[in-house]
Amino acid sequence: MKINLFSLILFCSILSCSKSSDPTPATGTSYVSMKINGVEWKSSVGAGAISSGSFSATGALEVTGGKDALSFAMINCTAVGTVYKLEETNDRLFQFTRSAAKVSYFIGKDSKGSSGILTITKTKVANTLTYANATFSGTANGSDGSKLVITEGKIVNAQVE
Repeated sequence: MKINLFSLILFCSILSCSKSSDPTPATGTSYVSMKINGVEWKSSVGAGAISSGSFSATGALEVTGGKDALSFAMINCTAVGTVYKLEETNDRLFQFTRSAAKVSYFIGKDSKGSSGILTITKTKVANTLTYANATFSGTANGSDGSKLVITEGKIVNAQVE
């Protein structure tokens, strides 16, 4: 599977983040939440940005035996209200890694049978910062041949640069 340098750097950066002591979302606090095969998942660390025409978001959660980490990297995807199909081009990547299980899940053009969508739902201004929210869902292929069904995905307060 081809993974571009931008997504690799973004994914590695979230693995180095520390856990927040207060995961309660507040204005300006980013987080990611979703259901994975029907089970709730919410990051304790989250970050995101819209910069130079690209959307990126990450989330991480400490779990027994390691860390779950999610990464989106999407080039030329910044319009509010547009539905972006993750499997259409190599410029869009969804990666979810369960380090304890040593399995990575992908949605993208090079991951046959995967599919997913991301929609930037709104932007808002708080003080002098601008934030974007997004929704997502899809079916991701695991490096071990398994699949994950992602529903009710939300990215909250991704800072717009």
